[in-house]
Formats: sequence, structure tokens, C-alpha cells
Amino acid sequence: LVLSCILIASPCCAKGSRAADEREAGLFAVQHGGIQEAMQHFHKAIELNPKYAEAYADRGSLHMHLKQYEKAVDDFSKAISLDPNCYRAYEFRGFSYCMLAKYPKAVADLTSAISFAPDNAQAYANRAAAYENMGKKELAQKDRRKLEELGTNPQARRLCGQGRFRLHRGEMQNALKYFERAIQAHKDYKWSYYWRAKTYMKLGRYSEALADCNRILELNAQDADGYGLKASVNFEKENFKEALDSANKAVQFASHNPAAYELRARIFRTLGQYDKAIADYTSSLALNPSNAEARLQRAKVHTRTGQDALALSDLTRLIDDDQKDAGLLIERAAVYAKLGKHAQSIRDLNRAIALRPQDEYAFLLRGDTQFELGHFNEAASDYTTAITLDKNNESFYLRKRAHALKKLGNDLQAQSDITRADELERRSTRGRRSSKTRR
Repeated sequence: LVLSCILIASPCCAKGSRAADEREAGLFAVQHGGIQEAMQHFHKAIELNPKYAEAYADRGSLHMHLKQYEKAVDDFSKAISLDPNCYRAYEFRGFSYCMLAKYPKAVADLTSAISFAPDNAQAYANRAAAYENMGKKELAQKDRRKLEELGTNPQARRLCGQGRFRLHRGEMQNALKYFERAIQAHKDYKWSYYWRAKTYMKLGRYSEALADCNRILELNAQDADGYGLKASVNFEKENFKEALDSANKAVQFASHNPAAYELRARIFRTLGQYDKAIADYTSSLALNPSNAEARLQRAKVHTRTGQDALALSDLTRLIDDDQKDAGLLIERAAVYAKLGKHAQSIRDLNRAIALRPQDEYAFLLRGDTQFELGHFNEAASDYTTAITLDKNNESFYLRKRAHALKKLGNDLQAQSDITRADELERRSTRGRRSSKTRR
């Protein structure tokens, strides 16, 4: 079986900066066959803005094009860590994993890509090939049947693809025009309604979004995609009962789809039904053990319900898979701190801060942990760094530092911090009152 791939750049989301200019120059070079020149521009864009997810995805695409699959995986992983909604990074990382013969990871990523774009024919083709190599012939055949379904209505599909491209660029009104043209081309092509409903949802036009969901269900009363989208719209409207009803249908008609369980888990979690949320995350992970997002969310629910040992187990597995994810290290550090395992907490926070030195919460949490250990100088130092990094919450950190300074016997500096915090809070209160008066 042939795994095919097309180098496609994702839309730019950061106009007007030097990094964006470098990225645009890279995209122009790609279009004219200048791969090495494009690589240099993407390198420069990342140097100028190390948090530029699209530039990492673009550079990863070039590595993939050059068959440098390990480097591609690194770049796509970075793009996803910066922007978990970068669906092309999942798709291309999945392809790269296929080429590295890491088929379970490929399936996990391609499944994520399909959950973002259920009409992504290329992702289905690559996942079918991965399943075939894993010996899962029935699942491979199911994906091929889906490909046959997507191959119908070429004009509607082309117009729908144009609309999706504009939707991902944030051009909502232009996207709607393409979806409407796709519907005119073929009134029974469900994906036109699906993506138009997604666009309406982003615009807050929920009634129109629900009407398109209902149209999908008129075409097929057992369409799990339609029920899943209807659940999402009702969730956004905070109609949780209706959202749960639709999510139940999505699970009923797509019990093989981990995304259906994740969606229902999110609803259960919002309703405070944590045991059911955990059960659904567990079902999702049984279908897709490499699903990092489902494992992270299950860990958070475990923490919320006091099941800290289970939370640690999930977080440790995630960290074992990605040693450079500062967010995961901070999550685990918080659980360690809650359990009174301060040395382990500080170890994780030291690693997180080395990876992400601008994260004020990491300094706050390390300061709190140092305080619990009686290391008041270290605590005061971390609170000072948090003040520098997060001026919006300066009064909160000042009070924290004052507490540490008091423990050190530095009452004068502690009182100075408290006075400063009081003044900042009075200014904030006056500002809110003034704003209300103007309104």
C-alpha cells in the first residue's frame, strides 16, 4: 500500500510581524520549488517567534517532504504543544509515524486529524494503510469504504474544501458563501451542512447551526457526525441536557470512535458527573491508547475527585511520552504538592521552568512548595519572579511574598508589600467603578 502525502501549508494566523513575514516568504519559496530557501525562512520565523505553531508545522512539512521523518515528528509535536487545534500537524505527524513504522501512534494522530475534519480523505487513506500494516483488516476496509463515500460529489466536495480553507483562516463570511455554493451543487452532500454548521457555531448563530445538524440527520437518522456536532452546539449554548442526549446518540452510532466518548465525557464533567466522565475517557483510551488529550483530561478529573494516585499514573505516562512538555510537568508537580511530596514537586517544577522560564504559575507553585518546606528565602525569590512575569496579579503575589518575608523576620519589607498590594487593589476597584459609571 502506498502512503501518499501532499505538502500543504497551513493558513497564517499572525499577520504583520517579522516572523509572519519570514513565514510568508517561506510559503512563497515552497510554491516556486525552493525547498532549502523555504527551510531557511521557516527557521528564521521560529527564531523570531519560538511560539509560532504554524511555522513549526510548515518546517515539519518540509522535513517530511525531504523524508526526514524524525525531524518532522519533532516539529509537528512542537506545533501541537503550542496549538492543540493544529489539525494538519496531527495529520502530517500521523503520516510521518507511518513512514517510521510506528503504526499505533500513526493511527492515534490520524484519528485526531479526522476528529477535526471528518471529511479528510487523505487521513482516512493513510489510516487505512496503518491499520493494514497492523493486521487490522476490518478497520482498514471500513476506512476504504469511507473513502468511497467521500469520493462522491466532486464539485460539492471541492467547494466545501474551499470553504474549510477560509474557515481555518478565520474568513467566516467567505466560508459561508462556499458552503452555500456546495449545497447548491449537491443538496444531499452532508459535509457542506456539517462545515456550515461549524461556521455558524463559531459565529454564535446557534439556531442556524442546529438547523444544519438536523438537515444532516434528515439525510441519515443514524449519522454519528451529525449527532456529535449537534451535541457540541448545544454544549456551547449551555443546553446540557440536549447536548447529552445527542452525545449519547453519537456514541450509540459510532461506538468505535474515541472522539464520541471524549465529547460525552466533557459534558458529564460539566454536569459534575465525574465517574461517568472518567468512564468515557477510559473508553476513549481503550480505543486509542495514544490519545494524549483524553489521558490528560482523565488525569484532571482524577485530581478533581481526589484520586491523586490515578492522576499521577496518567500524568507520568504522558511525561514518559514527552519529556519536554512543561505543562505536563507543572500538572504533575501540583499533584505531588497536594500529596505532600514536595521534593518530587520541586524536581518537576525545576524541569518545567528550565523549559518554560516565563511561566508565572510554575514560579508561584514552586514558591508555595518551598514555603511548605520552610525554605522562605527561596519562596520569596520565586514570588518576586512571579510578580515580574504577571503584573495583572501583582497584589496576589505581593501578599504571598509578604507572608514569606514575615517568616524571615523582615517585617518592614513585608508591611511594604502589603501596603503596595492594598493600593493596587484600591486602584483596581476604583477603575471598575469608573468603568460602570461610563457605561
